Amino acid sequence: MKRFLVALIGFIAIVASCTPSPAVNNEENGGAEDVYYVKYASNGLEGAYSAHYTSEDGKSIGLPNIKGADFERTIGPVSKGFKAQFSIMSTLNYTTVSVRIEVKKGNEPFIVKKEAVRTSSGSACSCGVEYTIE
Repeated sequence: MKRFLVALIGFIAIVASCTPSPAVNNEENGGAEDVYYVKYASNGLEGAYSAHYTSEDGKSIGLPNIKGADFERTIGPVSKGFKAQFSIMSTLNYTTVSVRIEVKKGNEPFIVKKEAVRTSSGSACSCGVEYTIE
C-alpha cells in the first residue's frame, strides 16, 4: 500500500508539471492585460562607466562608476505604453559603446527592439536608446 501511494504521488507530480502555464495574452486569458519584460544590455565595455535606465514605475535609475565588460538589467512586468530608456556613458577616450533594449511578451523570448553603437574620438562616449511598448 505504501508503494502504491508513493507511486500515485509521483504520478500526480509528473502530471502537474506537464500542465500548461496560465496564458499571458489577451486571446488566451479572457482579456487580461498583456505582460512585458524589458532587458537593458551592453557588451564589450571597458574601464568605468555609468548606466541610466527606466524602472518599472517609470523612474530613471542611475548607476555611476560601474566596472566590467557587460551590463544587463531586466525589469518587469510592465504594460503597453511603457517607455523604456537606456544609456551608457563611458569615461574612457577612444572607446566604443553599444546599447540595446530587448522586450519579451509573457513567456516568449526576448527580441531586440532598439540598439545603437557610438565610438568616441578623443573624449568620453555616451550612447542611448529609447523604445515604447506598443
